[in-house]
Amino acid sequence: MSEGQVGSRLGKYDVRAEIGKGGMGAVYQARHRMMDRTVALKIINPELMRKPEAVDRFHREVKAAARLSHPNIVTAYDAEQAGDVHFLVMEYVDGVDLSHTVKDRGALPIAEACDYVRQAAIGLQYAHEQGMVHRDIKPHNLMVMADGTVKILDFGLASLAPEALSDADTVEALSLIHI
Repeated sequence: MSEGQVGSRLGKYDVRAEIGKGGMGAVYQARHRMMDRTVALKIINPELMRKPEAVDRFHREVKAAARLSHPNIVTAYDAEQAGDVHFLVMEYVDGVDLSHTVKDRGALPIAEACDYVRQAAIGLQYAHEQGMVHRDIKPHNLMVMADGTVKILDFGLASLAPEALSDADTVEALSLIHI
């Protein structure tokens, strides 16, 4: 699926807009036709899915993500395959990622920054108690909703493409410490 396919159908979903892109693939805002619910679809890069072991790993990671139910973690609803396109169906979070918040506003007030870090830590602790490790926590993967709730994105799938992490991602992750 590419930007040119926005407006197309993928399984039970009408794809509306691309909302993010990374080494794993792309994330799209979509609408479940029957339920009339807005969701996020993470379309896995087909290059990653060409090997059977990668498909098996995707399925294991999806099952692990499905076990997580916490207010500070984006909920995974479903995983599907349409043709040779593998995708994860997740809660759509209407918010701004923390990296954009810091870029737009500069250094955040200490109390606000501490609240965001506290919420992320609570979500990560819960995940750890479930046997999950995020492996790619950074400001870009922390979505701040209008009410101030922090949601952790990209749980569990980061391990599929460790080569997707760049030096820029590492610097961005370290910038959270300096908020």
